[in-house]
Amino acid sequence: MKNECSIVRDILPLYVEDMVSADTSAFVEEHLEKCAECREEWKNLKKPGGFEPTATDIQNKDAEPLKVFKKKWTKRNRIMIATTVIATALIVLLGCCFIGTGFLKRNDVFLVDYSVSEDGTEITLHTGIASSMGYTRGFKDNGGGEKPHYLTFYATFGGLNSTFGAKREFELELDKTDTEIWFNRADGGYELVLQKNETTGEWVRPAK
Repeated sequence: MKNECSIVRDILPLYVEDMVSADTSAFVEEHLEKCAECREEWKNLKKPGGFEPTATDIQNKDAEPLKVFKKKWTKRNRIMIATTVIATALIVLLGCCFIGTGFLKRNDVFLVDYSVSEDGTEITLHTGIASSMGYTRGFKDNGGGEKPHYLTFYATFGGLNSTFGAKREFELELDKTDTEIWFNRADGGYELVLQKNETTGEWVRPAK
């Protein structure tokens, strides 16, 4: 009987709210007819305010603020992650644009003037840009020694008109066997800008 009472009292709150099946309802009613204690419990539950929340109800109610906080925190995390991803992508994109332009070849560099050191081991090239936009930052020498110097010039970092690292004068080391200096051009070739006079050993512009 005690076990049956325990079962019925567990079911009573649902029974009072008419939330049990017909079979369960019949079982409870049959028990209430013969058990005064459970019948008294049933009457108390039917009174206004007679239903006392179970431990589970109290736990669920206490957990509500935590659930709300967790939901807000999860949403905040998603926003923070999305913002971080977007910011990182923008930084990478801007970085690529900034650095990438520095590897663009300038094919319109021309020789304005030049000067050779007294010992003949270095020549300073004073250059200009044929275009109205852009600057040069440096060059790559694909020759030298017993071969002519083939210079490929590169644009500045940071965009077409950026002055970051811009230079117009470039020093080129010379060997006594050097004979010619060439500048790169748009067709992938080079243009001769200076050559050494075989008789005097002086650097001069090529005859046109």
